[in-house]
Amino acid sequence: MHYYVGVGNKGSEVNIVRAKIVKLIRTETSEGKGTEKDPVRIVVRYWDKKGKMIFKEDPARDKGET
Repeated sequence: MHYYVGVGNKGSEVNIVRAKIVKLIRTETSEGKGTEKDPVRIVVRYWDKKGKMIFKEDPARDKGET
């Protein structure tokens, strides 16, 4: 199976060797000071069953605000 990493088909092609469905813990926290530079937002984190953070989705960070 081939997969493109990036936007549309303009990203780099990678060859997936293995894919697996795994169960994760998803948390949502309210973060931010309510200022223009640090707005209040919902930050989503994904954790494995042992408590290790795997991935963080922060809307402000993704927009370059924090």
